[in-house]
Amino acid sequence: MASISATGGSSTDTGLTSDASGLDDSTTSETNATSGETTTTTTGPSADWPDEPYRFRKPIRIHPGVNLSEFPVGILLAEDDDLVQEARPDGSDLAIMGEDGITPIPYELENYDGTNGSLTLWTLPRPLSANRETWIYLYYGYDLDGREVPPPALDRAETWPARFEAVWHMRVDGLELLDSTAASHSAVASGMTQSASNQPGIAGPSADFDGIDDFYEADDPTDGSLDAGTDSFTVSFWVLMTMNVGQFDTPLYKGASQSNDPGYGFFFRTEVDPPDWIGCVTEPSALSHHLTFGPTRKLLGIDWHYVVLTIDRDEGMIRSYLDGSLSEAEPLRLGAIDGDQDLVFSHPLNPFRGRLDEVRIQRAAVDAAWVQAEWTNINDPEQFFTVEPSQARP
Repeated sequence: MASISATGGSSTDTGLTSDASGLDDSTTSETNATSGETTTTTTGPSADWPDEPYRFRKPIRIHPGVNLSEFPVGILLAEDDDLVQEARPDGSDLAIMGEDGITPIPYELENYDGTNGSLTLWTLPRPLSANRETWIYLYYGYDLDGREVPPPALDRAETWPARFEAVWHMRVDGLELLDSTAASHSAVASGMTQSASNQPGIAGPSADFDGIDDFYEADDPTDGSLDAGTDSFTVSFWVLMTMNVGQFDTPLYKGASQSNDPGYGFFFRTEVDPPDWIGCVTEPSALSHHLTFGPTRKLLGIDWHYVVLTIDRDEGMIRSYLDGSLSEAEPLRLGAIDGDQDLVFSHPLNPFRGRLDEVRIQRAAVDAAWVQAEWTNINDPEQFFTVEPSQARP
């Protein structure tokens, strides 16, 4: 797989379309008895209800503004009183259906808090269109007098298309950071004192590294799935850097710290003036690229930032993006990018102080519109989707 475009998927995808489904949006009208004004609310297509006894659903209207194929959408809710009142406290009765209201679509429930209804859920709807809204349905309130349990959810790995080599949500689970893809590239801390702590992230929990001895390793797989090789490749993550602790603070590393160390890595350099963040890629012959994301002084603090590095073999380019916008681009001059280093979060020799969230590796090069869509979906979710009022089962 070579490249992923916001106008229709990867360059090798076939049969992916973003045509309208033909379903009509339904509307409800209310007239104010005092003013006489009528307001109309769009509540989604006139979709059916599944046979399973879900008592409530929330139509979710996705409006990305661009065509997106195989785009996992984050449904991120800070709170929701309806879910608090009617959903099960552990979120076990939450389910996602497609536009017809009855067909399950893949989803992964990353985090749910039954005390306030906060939700972090990832789902894979039909291809998204710039010209029409896509509707999905969040069902909850599954109950038959408490005697039955909801049907099992689809395998969470189905939420992440095959080009995703790894997806770490960065929730600390004991000594592990779990990979949500079928590959299961878990990253492991060597002991409790080397384990990061769970802290609020940009999307659900994140891993907070102490800048001293917290670090995790994911073994270098024999199939090369975490190496770029001669393929197009994308590495992305969200970072909140709270303190600079050394000359080369390293949030993510799989090589590239020096010319004879093939692979890729990200470094916050203080030995240059002004200090900056870079993504570095190196091949075995010692050819390398160093692409900047911005000055450390701008990126250090209390804000989350979205970092993306892409290798596009089709176009022969390597690019860096920060917060949804292109930072640098250079003609690609590298051959195979393969190394035998383990993938490390925070390096034991160059530790990182701060939080990491939503680390993803794709065997494809996403384009600028795709990067912008991911930035908007996670950083400003209300601009990407709208949760409509709850509907009760007829």
